[in-house]
Amino acid sequence: MNTRKKGYRLENEAVKFMQSLQCNFARIGMSGQLEGWKGDFHWIENDEHFRGEAKSGSQVPSSLYRWLEKDKSDFLVVKRDRKERLWVLRDKILEKLLRV
Repeated sequence: MNTRKKGYRLENEAVKFMQSLQCNFARIGMSGQLEGWKGDFHWIENDEHFRGEAKSGSQVPSSLYRWLEKDKSDFLVVKRDRKERLWVLRDKILEKLLRV
């Protein structure tokens, strides 16, 4: 499957998942090409606006999956030297957090 189709499928799956949780979450068409609308997603929660990206394929570090599977963890906290902390979590955890 070509990269563009794979990315489009991931974006649409993410939108369906988030909308099933009643989140104001939408895919941004022509991602990166529209002034002021960078990113793949736009999410509004509690009057806050967030932008997001979707990445799919062999460039996504397999170590993230190995670390999650190692101890059957639900989420990861990762940080590169001199970079900000990132949180990586499974769909089921995000769903529980958003349904609270």
